[in-house]
Amino acid sequence: MDSWQRLGATLARRTQSLVPSKFRRLIIAATTPTREYAAVMVALGMVRMSYHDRVLPDAMAQFHHLASLPKETMVRAVLGGTKVQLAPVAGVNHRGNLIFGQQEIDPTYCADISTLPWLGSTSKSWPIDLRDNSDFIRSMVPTASPRLFVTSTRTICAVIGPGPALNEESRLLIARTNTAPKPIYEILRPFELYGEKGWNTVIFNSQMRDWPAPAADKLPRLVVLDGAAAVQRWVESTNEAELVLALVHRNDSGATAAAETMLNLRRRTIPIDISELQWTPPAAVEATVFGEPA
Repeated sequence: MDSWQRLGATLARRTQSLVPSKFRRLIIAATTPTREYAAVMVALGMVRMSYHDRVLPDAMAQFHHLASLPKETMVRAVLGGTKVQLAPVAGVNHRGNLIFGQQEIDPTYCADISTLPWLGSTSKSWPIDLRDNSDFIRSMVPTASPRLFVTSTRTICAVIGPGPALNEESRLLIARTNTAPKPIYEILRPFELYGEKGWNTVIFNSQMRDWPAPAADKLPRLVVLDGAAAVQRWVESTNEAELVLALVHRNDSGATAAAETMLNLRRRTIPIDISELQWTPPAAVEATVFGEPA
């Protein structure tokens, strides 16, 4: 596990005693010589250590909830372990089954059907295609059930930065013992690539104006700001995140201004010894940690 991935894992495992009990928000500011794979590797460590399979509700209880929703409410269903489908619900038919788009669903199959408030009014369907990825997923995230992993709707981490570079870096091949290398995005599962099929992260360009749908209502625990533009544009929008990693690359034309932004923020917070994270920055990387009181 490289140093940046180790930081992501550390933030997942060792900050529970700091945030939110002692601090409302914990900020790690790091300066690096150049752009590197830091952002996606931190996200990888965070996903690997933070992911947990969702616990499905009782099927009959969920059926009654879905049947009570206003007609045409859009829902997302994982059906038969073979597909993910979006469609509106419209109560119960005369056979006592849930009306789901143009089909009906027996109450005993309603456990993995849920509402997503930002879903648009359109019907879509995708197969759950694990291909040969089950062994890879189990090796990278041993606690995961592969089918639940690929259909997850929990945003674990957001990464904001230079879109094309982040997209390219997410194609980095990774592997553990006895598994074939695969792109890092198959673990990060960014919403921008997988959409409503299932995602673990949102990864988007710092020039965007608003948070993507999955993060708009509630920010993930960790937000990574990759580069001066992301720091300058987005740091003030991360107030609801518990953990923020600001990466300022010293060869970036806006590095001085971004560093000054972080210094101003640090003056309003409480410094924390980096040893509390039990993480050693890579060579030529300078890092400080500070927190906003709870």
